[in-house]
Amino acid sequence: MKQLLSMLCFITIVLTSQAQDKNFDLSKYKFPDYKSHEMEFSFGSYGSGSNFSGFYTPSNNEPGRIIDYRNVYSYTNLNLGYSFTKSNRKRQENINSYFSSTYRFDKSVNENGKRTFSSPGSDFKIYANERYYLTENKWFLEAYPYFESEIWSTNEMNPDLTKMERKGVSFSTRLGLGGGIGRIENVSEYWQAYYILEELKKQGSLIRNYEDKDIHEFASLASRLKSMRFFDSRLKKIDEMKSIDSLMHENQLIQNSDISYFATLSDYWNFASISNRFSGKVLKFLVTPSYGYRFTEEIGKSKNTIKNTDIKSELSFNCNKQLNLFWDRFFSLNITNITPLNIEEFVIKHPKNYQEISSYFGLGYYPNFRTKFTTQLSYNGSQFLSGLKDDGTKYKKVWSNSIALYSSAYYYISPQLRIEGNISTRYTDKIKTNNLRDRLDFTYNIAFRYAIF
Repeated sequence: MKQLLSMLCFITIVLTSQAQDKNFDLSKYKFPDYKSHEMEFSFGSYGSGSNFSGFYTPSNNEPGRIIDYRNVYSYTNLNLGYSFTKSNRKRQENINSYFSSTYRFDKSVNENGKRTFSSPGSDFKIYANERYYLTENKWFLEAYPYFESEIWSTNEMNPDLTKMERKGVSFSTRLGLGGGIGRIENVSEYWQAYYILEELKKQGSLIRNYEDKDIHEFASLASRLKSMRFFDSRLKKIDEMKSIDSLMHENQLIQNSDISYFATLSDYWNFASISNRFSGKVLKFLVTPSYGYRFTEEIGKSKNTIKNTDIKSELSFNCNKQLNLFWDRFFSLNITNITPLNIEEFVIKHPKNYQEISSYFGLGYYPNFRTKFTTQLSYNGSQFLSGLKDDGTKYKKVWSNSIALYSSAYYYISPQLRIEGNISTRYTDKIKTNNLRDRLDFTYNIAFRYAIF
């Protein structure tokens, strides 16, 4: 454990050392004050059906045989989300709330009868992050309140006409309090401003060379424009183009607003998918007490109540560094001590105090404003009691290690159509089960994403 922490600290020092391209001085760039509200509504439905033959083995001594199956599955969900963001040099505030309602239905039919299963449910979640800076860009206080509740029920009818009904309710709440030092700035609009001004310079639309001040002013305007909300997206685009064009003329960068100038400006503003890029460092410490309650009842039979209470002490460090226009790197380290106050309720048994460590290091590559490549190496470690007893009375302490490599990429074929994919592999030396076997996982995904509007 001590050797692992020493190695992680050494890696932290190396990765956070200065390596920024001297052509780009981001230390003077400050994300502008802004405030935004967002509300999103989504509705989705998924279903499947299948007909197949399979081998059936009766519970009595009769020989097995091939029988036909017919299955139907459907899932419907409705989601409503609201978020509020406010940021200035003294205060950063984020509030998010979500409501979700779901309904699931399964039906399976074969020669032995019909089985049906239905489950309606709803979930509500609200959480916030409040950060108050005592000194600009340095010391801050932070609060992280969180609350989530859920209700559900299930109704199952088996082929022998036996009926099973369940219902339940749960909620969890926690409050993180602490503080730290540092600030991480969003510099996405900085790079977008550079892309636009550089392209206009290459095609000869600028009447003078742009300076750092021009990039900063363009980026500040871009941040403010993106935080504004319009019900009509067409009017929003018109307002954005007029505002940017006005700034270009005020700064005496443009003299003739010809079709070439507007085509490039529109392409790099409306078509560009500028990835979120950040610059800065934050070191913080949080103490988070939490409480969870879960009640389930099988109608007419049994009831079960589970309560979980613990206190988490977390030390975290995050660093994002822009190397140049095309490259950035990011690093994170979290060390957590967890003290369960009712340890007997945990499904996975833990010591009275146990630790968790997570860390990742990654590189981002941005060859142009339509493309992004990311590669990330991560480590997760946690301590638990294996359930294997050394002397018949004591559990054995085990430290589980997991290492993963993840890579992803996307490319915009058109303003609406994007091709994306990712690939990952993860190795875990001990799984939280009694057999403690090693495990190697491999996953991949490739998809096309199309935005209707």
